[in-house]
Amino acid sequence: MYDPSCLFEIPVVFHVIQSTAGEGFLDAATIQDQIDVLNEDFQAIAGTPGAPGTDARVGFHLATTDPGGNPTTGI
Repeated sequence: MYDPSCLFEIPVVFHVIQSTAGEGFLDAATIQDQIDVLNEDFQAIAGTPGAPGTDARVGFHLATTDPGGNPTTGI
């Protein structure tokens, strides 16, 4: 049965590709900012650009375990 108070959480992994010279580097704060934007938009959080939308009851967070069950930062 559908529970409208339930939030479907999706673990996300970011693959950052950078050159040996450091071009393309993204720090953890920038990546977290993007997770926050996803949540603002998918959850129509008040006071954000996503507010006029519809709350899809979907949330995103950086993965904490890899497919083998090992700890990861999600980056």
